[in-house]
Amino acid sequence: MKYVIIIPDGAADLPIPELGDRTPFEAARMPNLARLAEIGRVGVASTTPPEFEAGSDGCSMSLLGYDPARYHTGRAPLEAAALGVQTGPRDFIFRLNFVTTGQAGTPSEGLMLDHSAGAITDREARVLVADLLRHWRATMPSIAETIAIYPGVSYRNIVVDTSGRDYAGVLTTPPHSIPGESWRDNMPEGGAADAAQVLCKLMLSSAEFLPTHEVNLARKESGLRMATMAWIWGQGVRPTVPSFRDRFGLRGAMITSVDLLAGIASYIGWDRLPVPGLTSYHDTDYAGQGRATCEAIEKYDIVCTHIEAPD
Repeated sequence: MKYVIIIPDGAADLPIPELGDRTPFEAARMPNLARLAEIGRVGVASTTPPEFEAGSDGCSMSLLGYDPARYHTGRAPLEAAALGVQTGPRDFIFRLNFVTTGQAGTPSEGLMLDHSAGAITDREARVLVADLLRHWRATMPSIAETIAIYPGVSYRNIVVDTSGRDYAGVLTTPPHSIPGESWRDNMPEGGAADAAQVLCKLMLSSAEFLPTHEVNLARKESGLRMATMAWIWGQGVRPTVPSFRDRFGLRGAMITSVDLLAGIASYIGWDRLPVPGLTSYHDTDYAGQGRATCEAIEKYDIVCTHIEAPD
């Protein structure tokens, strides 16, 4: 038997006022899914352990047969794997978002406005990554000398700290969870002595440096949202995960535009299949992804095709 898992990420969601208090699923025209529901089996599965928040990292691991309570060490280590970032067993890995925050003297001062900095481009983000790291190392050498930043896609980047500092107990907040809220009220806290303070210093330093960077001044001139801050979250160490083939005897493949899902695929020994035109936004080539999935299932035993746009 062969298996295809289709993940329309975020499509269930909560009712949205702009959609007449309907969920995206309720508002969408879905003749093919409706037909599958008619002829297939419909059910509900809980993919979030009690101690976890509902998120793409834990839920996706669970959906693919890996208990997050056992194998999940943090979101960032999964994304780092997709980028090919090599880390040691005690290195802490973080997600770094370029975000837009309300600036002084504006009605939105101090608020988290956009977790993606207006979907900043890869090229712009890479310039900011390089210059921000230079700034950190020049102004905070004792902290930043063991820090590295790896650019990902758009606003999504990876930070690795090789100092041996223990960030395991530090509470960090996903920026997409606090739109319109005070970012200062959601800064890292708790954990081992000084660990949260290190992250706070890096983040506050970025908030001073980034707004006047030439990349942001150009974006402002073009009416685009600026990357006014580097938001650090989702930390963890490299997990140890058994391969899917060893556990189930099946060869798998992942089709996704998102490093998180690609990273999970990397850890469980699946191939990531590139699809031209596949993006994380509504401009993605849905038909191309569908064709690639149909072609892949001829070669693999199980294929997961992940659609990020609804999220």
